[in-house]
Amino acid sequence: VVMMLNLGQHTVNQEKQWMSPQAWLGASALAGILLAEMVYLLSQSHDHQTGYQLVDAKAVGISLFGPYLLVVELASLLLLGALVAAYHLGKHED
Repeated sequence: VVMMLNLGQHTVNQEKQWMSPQAWLGASALAGILLAEMVYLLSQSHDHQTGYQLVDAKAVGISLFGPYLLVVELASLLLLGALVAAYHLGKHED
């Protein structure tokens, strides 16, 4: 959506400012903590067996366009409305 808006040079300069190393310190620290947690959890041996069932694409399609058709259509309309709103909010009058 953001790429479709093409908001101009001011937006490009703002994004370059966001990409500075100082802006990424907090995000890098949180990513490091998350990585440490994942390594800790995956390094432990688990003797538990989990049950799983393989679901193919046809079953997902039948489920989405069967009993959940109304929910899928409402979600698509919500996304379309968000796209139109983002376009109008990002549009600059020159």
